[in-house]
Amino acid sequence: MTVNSLETLARFKHEVLGTENIPRDLEVLAWATITDAGTPFDELALFAILPDEKDELLNELVFGHDYLSEDELANPDIQANIVAIEQVARMITFVAKDDDSNIYGYWRGKSGRAIEDSPIVQYDTEGQFNIMPGASLTEAFCASYCFEDDELFEEMKEQFADLDVYFVCDSWQDVYDSETELEDDPSELHSEIYNAERVKKGLPPIE
Repeated sequence: MTVNSLETLARFKHEVLGTENIPRDLEVLAWATITDAGTPFDELALFAILPDEKDELLNELVFGHDYLSEDELANPDIQANIVAIEQVARMITFVAKDDDSNIYGYWRGKSGRAIEDSPIVQYDTEGQFNIMPGASLTEAFCASYCFEDDELFEEMKEQFADLDVYFVCDSWQDVYDSETELEDDPSELHSEIYNAERVKKGLPPIE
């Protein structure tokens, strides 16, 4: 444990998460990423988004459009999708990334719900927002990672328990069975904003 590591963790809470009230599993993930400590997150290939990389990473994966040509940027359909993605993304507190350039965060929604009340959302490399079932980031990610593998999920659950990170559900299937519908699902909100922007630009909405 070093002073620099502690300072980076404090910055993570302030600059990335936006609160001192950090979930236990996220604190373990952040500390493991900062210190390169060996944890079960290594097998999951899940990492915290650190303060010094946050702006560049989110610009590259969410808010930046350098990969689009001038013709594409002038396309009204693409313009509508850009607006929709950015508006929805600003309702998410992104905190983690995986090896495949998917990013994860807490879906705060229009109401700006507290972190502890926010479901986990994935923004994938196809530009889709996906709510993940699970009581925590780690439980949600493990259920996806261990899909249809009861033994692996049990191993992960035990390893995380050794770090005082506990799962609510007993199996990956229980995690998926616990999924509930949201009134403000980010995927549906994205479609709503996207279609509204298409109409503004003289295009018909897409069902």
